[in-house]
This record gives sequence, C-alpha cells and structure tokens, in this order.
Amino acid sequence: MDLNSDGKDEVFVYLLGSVFCGTGGCNLLLFADGENGYSLVNNFPISRTPIIVSPERTEGWNNLIRLESGGGVPASYVQHTFNGERYVKQQRVPADETPEGRKYLAGEFTFQDGIPLEPRK
Repeated sequence: MDLNSDGKDEVFVYLLGSVFCGTGGCNLLLFADGENGYSLVNNFPISRTPIIVSPERTEGWNNLIRLESGGGVPASYVQHTFNGERYVKQQRVPADETPEGRKYLAGEFTFQDGIPLEPRK
C-alpha cells in the first residue's frame, strides 16, 4: 500500500514465532522503499491482525489502526498518526466497532502461509 503517495508501496511484515509474539500479539514492521532499498519506518509490538489503513492522513501519510489484546487486557484499537519521521500512538478505542479503512493482513496466519526469514550468507 502506498501510504505516503510517493508512488512506491510501503510493506507490512508480520513476524510470527515465539521470539516475536506474546499473549498480546506479534511484532508488525513497516518498511518504505527508498533510494538504497527498503528501510524500517516503524516497529509496532504486540499487534494483532488486521491492520487498518484509514482514509485520514497526517503529515502526508495515511493513519494506521491496529488491534491490541491479550494478557488479560480487553481488546482495543490503537490509532497511529505520522509525525514526519515515524508513526506515533494517538488514541485507543474499545474494539466494539471496527474503525473505517481498508484492512490488510486479514485472516489467521500459520507458518505455512509466510516466507521464512533466512540469515544472510
């Protein structure tokens, strides 16, 4: 999804595994394609899917909404806005209603669905 209207798609990476996941969810990474390849824009810990890309924008980037739950805490959606360098948390709302926007990484994932990360040789 092109989150910043630069004509290049940004990429969400949802990491699965005991190193990356806990009771609240897994790590979600956001990368942007630049002159020297992809660079990390954000690491969103304890995320659940789907990731919702809001039609609302801040500093030229679409706002992002992600689900957090687990560890005995009620599920909630967390809205993030871009501050010119990275995404920051703005507000948390109960997960009673799904916020408006386009869903990405929707569904249940297994290790067979993804691409294993291999060390560089």
